[in-house]
Amino acid sequence: MGLCKAQEGMMNMPMSMYMDGIHFTIDPDQQCLIFLFQGWVVDSYGRLIVTLIVCIAMGMLNGALFKLRSKARMQFPIKEAVQATDLMHGLLYGFQMLNAYLCMLLVMTYYAGYILTTVLGLTLGHMMFQKSTVSEQVDPCCAASPRGKESVSIQQDYYHMKA
Repeated sequence: MGLCKAQEGMMNMPMSMYMDGIHFTIDPDQQCLIFLFQGWVVDSYGRLIVTLIVCIAMGMLNGALFKLRSKARMQFPIKEAVQATDLMHGLLYGFQMLNAYLCMLLVMTYYAGYILTTVLGLTLGHMMFQKSTVSEQVDPCCAASPRGKESVSIQQDYYHMKA
């Protein structure tokens, strides 16, 4: 028996989210979940394990991108005047936001496995890459980086206190 119902006509098409609350298991009598894209159907235990690992990696990637953006801001400070490095800062920001919103979509499947592994990945990413970040962020989608010169000076003061 498979992880879920295989496609057998319109009534058993895979779904992108559960509509009746959080599910802690995948019922073999229910439709299969879609993992982010229509063709990525989670219809076996092997695919489920791979997608759970990808959820952790995507969460961790958010912390790594935050750290990368922070280092880029120190190396190439953002100024009011347009400069060549604005494209780099914009692309890094865009990639972090894309990843954060994909993480949000994983949580919106209402499958507890995806929720817990995405949060685990965000937590591990924070622990590994954002240890010295004083200006905390709660929402990876909307509070993606420290704001203004005050945040940078707070971080620099923190680094000097540790030394």
